Amino acid sequence: MRQADIARALGIRDQFVSNVVRREASDSPAPARRDELDKPYTETLQAWTQIGEGGRVVIPAVMRAALGVQVGDTVLLRFDDGELRILTPRQAIRRAQELVRQYVPEGVSLADELIAERRLEAARE
Repeated sequence: MRQADIARALGIRDQFVSNVVRREASDSPAPARRDELDKPYTETLQAWTQIGEGGRVVIPAVMRAALGVQVGDTVLLRFDDGELRILTPRQAIRRAQELVRQYVPEGVSLADELIAERRLEAARE
């Protein structure tokens, strides 16, 4: 199948397919830049796959690349509102930080508060 046909079928840019194919062919993933890891992937990707032996699911290469994961990486699976979601550790941490941020007033450092509490406890001993 041509790269342009793959891109059209998945509804993504040809260049993205080309980058994934080149990376897969070289067997050495391109190092991700720090700023690329912090940006969420915004294009919609979708693909059909089958449930294999033992409940295994194959994540297509283009989606693994969009997530920034490779074979052997750890991901978090989350069943939420009838959908199975896959999060990288970085995404899970970011989501946890967003949840905690709702309850911490602006300008308050939880780390500084924890250090201050530990120093008080140490001074009492």
